[in-house]
Amino acid sequence: MTVIPPPVTASQVRAPLPGGPVWRVFGDVRALLLAPELLLLQVAHPVVGAGVADHSNFRAEPWPRLGRTLLSLSTVIYGGQEAATAEARRLIGVHADMKGVDPSGRRYHALHPEAYHWVHATLVKAPVDAMRIFGREMDEAALAAYYREMRNVGRVWGLKEHHLPPDWEAFVAYYDSMVAERLEANRSVRDVLDALAAPARPARWIPEALWRPVGRAAGRVALFIT
Repeated sequence: MTVIPPPVTASQVRAPLPGGPVWRVFGDVRALLLAPELLLLQVAHPVVGAGVADHSNFRAEPWPRLGRTLLSLSTVIYGGQEAATAEARRLIGVHADMKGVDPSGRRYHALHPEAYHWVHATLVKAPVDAMRIFGREMDEAALAAYYREMRNVGRVWGLKEHHLPPDWEAFVAYYDSMVAERLEANRSVRDVLDALAAPARPARWIPEALWRPVGRAAGRVALFIT
């Protein structure tokens, strides 16, 4: 079982509206402070972790994957209906052949709905947590409105209606159960932690001698927040 092809769903579901809850929440730079935690939670899912380990150059370039995820999300949120639908098609095409067997002998496919939904769920939760930790917490009405639009983002991405918890309360229960019961330590988790402890230079033109102490300090902060 895989995610439903986007032409069936994405063009039939409204992308986030300009000025709506999702536009405002993802426009808040505080959400970026939890980017390392976001990446760690994503790869802790066994399917996502195996796919990243087998089908990406994450060890050599640890941060481009997160950047691509955030760019894709920005396209769906801010690009309008046509761009969102096209991005959904592109994403499913990119992940269609990402499959294999993980080190525990379990077969996996990147488009398995549980794994695809988990990536979406981490993107739903991270900015809410960032606002709570680094500023003013969202109230119940704001959370309800935000989650309604983020459900549509999931549908645009190709998730079916029954994959997505119906409201914020149900979503939090689902999220907590996934963290407690489904996530695991794996090679990709270790790679993320290693990358946080000693961040790679963000650009090659930065001298290694200059970046090393800065990177270590940034890594300690990132690990503390994570």
